[in-house]
Amino acid sequence: MATLQLDQIIVILIADLTMIITGLIIIIETLVATRLIYTVNTRIIQMVREIEVTTTAREEITEGKVIKLKTN
Repeated sequence: MATLQLDQIIVILIADLTMIITGLIIIIETLVATRLIYTVNTRIIQMVREIEVTTTAREEITEGKVIKLKTN
């Protein structure tokens, strides 16, 4: 039966801790990237809605209709 010496055990523990820390960093980066994508998509959707409201208002104004715009 092989026995591990103290320096070998320390090297194994350091390698394990390094892998755990790397895994945590990857998880954190994934969460940050997901949040960033969500924020960008939300802003794009908001901009598209603003464009739709502006376009609808222009179309109704050119047709001579009186309109009342809703504000959020």
